[in-house]
Parts: sequence; structure tokens; C-alpha cells
Amino acid sequence: MAGAHIPPVGARPQPRRGNGRRVAPMVVVAALAAMLATLASTPASIPTQDSPVAVAEEIPEVLRGDTWLRHHREDLMPYWDRPEALGEPLGNFPSFRGPEGELLPESPESTVRGVSTLARQVYGYSHAFMMTGEDRYLTYAKAGLDWINTKAKDPVYGGYYGRLKINGHPVDPYADKNVFDLASLGLAYGMYFNVTRDPAAEAGLLAVRDLIFDKYYDPATNRVKDALSRDLLTEVDTGGNGGDITDLLVPGTPTVQRSGNALLAGLSSQAIVRVVFDGTHAREVERYDMGQRIRELEQHPDGSVYVLEDERDGSGGRLLMLVPRR
Repeated sequence: MAGAHIPPVGARPQPRRGNGRRVAPMVVVAALAAMLATLASTPASIPTQDSPVAVAEEIPEVLRGDTWLRHHREDLMPYWDRPEALGEPLGNFPSFRGPEGELLPESPESTVRGVSTLARQVYGYSHAFMMTGEDRYLTYAKAGLDWINTKAKDPVYGGYYGRLKINGHPVDPYADKNVFDLASLGLAYGMYFNVTRDPAAEAGLLAVRDLIFDKYYDPATNRVKDALSRDLLTEVDTGGNGGDITDLLVPGTPTVQRSGNALLAGLSSQAIVRVVFDGTHAREVERYDMGQRIRELEQHPDGSVYVLEDERDGSGGRLLMLVPRR
């Protein structure tokens, strides 16, 4: 800020009185000591069931920190903190292992490394370090991120190869590039940056974000494309059904569109929302309260709309048909 005085590094600014004069440190210490003595001489009141101060209920076991640490140490890490999980070299994490953590018999498929699974292990080891402070987990995470950065990036067209051979080469350098892999990579870069504040990890996270919104996001329909061709120029519908990844990731996806209008299926809103598009902008014009979480909408050629309720959280899981008023 202009005109602001910045004290030198290591300087300790003295407290000020209300009129702006500085107060000697010994005066501050004496005042604090007097206040603490006064507080210490006052008996502490213990809240009871009848007092206006509510007595905190005991934290449920499932929410206790030691419960989560026990789950981490006893249930999760015996599978993930073992040589078979770490790869050779370290960071070349195998994607396929048996139920006891063992490596599968070697075959062209069993040795493939999926970029999404590599990224999830980076996320998992970063989270393990955050929970325990044990340095080896950060070493594992860093090795996995280094393997991704040196082996999975397409140096010609950009983006990431989705599947790698055991030697780090792409299984098929001409394969389509799925946005699902980018979602997993975002988790990896993001969690590693969260626990380390590594500028390189932050740069990787921002690069994934920019790639999604520059190449995969379609502002005309407010959706994210399933996949793109190798050169990131042509959309690929991996499900063959016209859907996109936002059907799974966001609570409102425009699945029924007509004449600049769209109906959005709302999970958390428990509603069907009609919006109108104006170029790259959209605005809500009507909301129909359904009283149930709405999973998906599909329109029949005759104009009727099929509504699929979500089966979780008390919703009915019904398939409804809405017929236009004649």
C-alpha cells in the first residue's frame, strides 16, 4: 500500500495506545500478568445439563481422529505401503495387483500403467503424509508425480497419454485423451501442492485447469467433453450416448435442449430448472420443484421428457414421463 511503513525483517513493532503513542514492552507484560492473575483467582464454572452453556456431546467414534488413523494404518496402508505397490523405479506404480497386494502374472495388459491410477496414488500418498507426517509417503508421492511429468505428457500435441507401458512409453500414442484422466491429475497435483506448497505442483495443477477449460469445455452448451482426439481438436464421445462427464460431476447438466432453452437435472436442488442461453451466457427462468433428487433427463421425439430420480438419500429412484400439455 502506498505510504505504508514496512519494518525491517526481524523487527518487532511495539504495541500502541489508542492515541498512537508506543507502549513500553514491560508495561504490556505487567498488564498481561495482572489480567491473568485476575482470571486465575476467579473459580472456573463447569457447565451442567441445566446451565445455559450446552455440554458438548461426545464425538462419535467414526469422526474421531484416532479412528481415521487406525483405518489408515490397519486397513489401507498394508495394501499400498509395500514394494509391490511402489513400482520399479519408485513412482512407476503398477495399476493392476491382486487382492492381497501381489503383482499379477506379467502380461501386456497387467503391466500397463493407467495415468488416472498413477495420479490417484500420488493423491493417496500425499494425503498419507498429511495425516501422519511420515516422510516416506511424501517421497512416494513426489516419485509418482515425477514419473507422470516425465512419461505421460505428450510433447507434440499437449495433454497426457492415458495409458503407459511398464517402461513409460505410451501404449498407443494415437489414442484419444479422456478428460477423466485430467480430473485425476488435478487431484494429484492439487493434493501434493496442498501439503508441500511446491510451485511446480501448483503450475501443474493450473496447467490441467487451463487444458480442461481451453480444450474440453464447450461454453455454447455449458458442458465438458468426454474426450478429444490425439491432437485435441476433435471431440470424441466415449460413451456413445451423447453424454459428457458433467453428467457425473455436477448437480445440473443440460441434457434436454431446444431452441435456446435447456432443462437441468438438479440433484441437490431436487428440481428441474429451465434456463435460456444467450451466446455464452445462461440464466434461469423457471424452476420446478420435484421433491426428489433428479439424476438425469432425456427427451423423446414426441416432446415428452423422461425423468430419472436418484435412488440415494431418500429419493425414490423412479422413472417418470412428463407429457406436454395439449
